[in-house]
Amino acid sequence: EEIDNTYYNWAKKLLDDNNSTQILAKLLSYCFDNELNPGLYNEIKDLSGKNRRIEMEGRTRLFVALGKKDKISPSKLVKFIIKNTGVKNSAIDQVEVYNNFSFVTVPFKEAEIILGVFQKKSGKKKSLVVKAKKKQTK
Repeated sequence: EEIDNTYYNWAKKLLDDNNSTQILAKLLSYCFDNELNPGLYNEIKDLSGKNRRIEMEGRTRLFVALGKKDKISPSKLVKFIIKNTGVKNSAIDQVEVYNNFSFVTVPFKEAEIILGVFQKKSGKKKSLVVKAKKKQTK
């Protein structure tokens, strides 16, 4: 693929005048911001045990009134949430899509953003996204 001369000349000048490793490090930092920052990721825990539980501290589960019947897949649901709220992809996990509804898990901060956006969009109607209720034990 052809590179625009403006960018090529600019890159050449930057490389001639500066350290290439520093330029690349700054570019990666700028482009990927927090997504590649190892300090923002939790340590991976061994979940192979019989009674495994995923660390959920600081996170909440949201109920989404969309499911397979609405032609929603996990990736489509994540894209839908990102498009409507601006929440980053890395904040959304444990996406479960069932026939009539779905669940996602997000940090509390992002949950407030998501809930706020969908409550505003729904007006007086029932919101498309609400905080999930705890499972009832019989």
